Amino acid sequence: MQWRRWLVGPLLPFVLLLVALLVATNLPSTIIKCEVKETGNEAHHAPSEAKLIDCKRPIAAKTEIPQLGDFTRPAFTVNYWLASTGPLWPYFVLLMQVCDDDLTIPERWEWQRFPSVKSMKILAVFLSMSCLRLLFFICMRPYNRFVSDHIVLVTCMLAQLQISLALGKNTLLYWIAWAMVLLGLFEAFITAWFYHTVFASWTGCLSGLAFQGFTCWVARDLEDFGPKYVDCTLDAKDYMQLEDAANPKKRPSGPRR
Repeated sequence: MQWRRWLVGPLLPFVLLLVALLVATNLPSTIIKCEVKETGNEAHHAPSEAKLIDCKRPIAAKTEIPQLGDFTRPAFTVNYWLASTGPLWPYFVLLMQVCDDDLTIPERWEWQRFPSVKSMKILAVFLSMSCLRLLFFICMRPYNRFVSDHIVLVTCMLAQLQISLALGKNTLLYWIAWAMVLLGLFEAFITAWFYHTVFASWTGCLSGLAFQGFTCWVARDLEDFGPKYVDCTLDAKDYMQLEDAANPKKRPSGPRR
């Protein structure tokens, strides 16, 4: 399905992430009420009604819960599963693509004749991105207030899924990858809106440019990415052959014996 390769480019998820962060960081968090969890001795005394305060970014993740109506529970669930298993989501899609022989490997890559090696090269790219993310986490741990670890995780996941979207052909796996992208965008939006400062959110996003470098490096070698333009120009030899085929009577006869 060539239409999705030029209609939905490999960088579109990252562009959508920029839009989500732009909207989230400009939305005032105080328009939403936060339910305050009681801790310590106060937790043993059940209050008659929940204590609600204005959400002031950044809110305390363990004691304040934004009340988003029907999205309150989904926001908590997505945050839990993405934080605990999110790094494995792109590897699941890649594994399914390898099992289904669904990878369109660039022709200019080395060892093109060996399918197992081709898959290993994609896996090596994924592992390099994961190692870079772990390095980021180690370096920014003392500066968590200035760099959003959740946004860094989402940017790495999106970059890995973008590679699968660019290389894959299976329609089902394509939409599964996009479902994971949307969940990551939702998590990034909620995180930037409530749980981290504007500066920390954008710093985490800019750190994700390093992961996008891997995506661009892989996608730039795709021969069939984007609309194909057929070269319709003919040289003199091709033109003569077409003219002879169209007018067989004008074809010069050979010498008579």
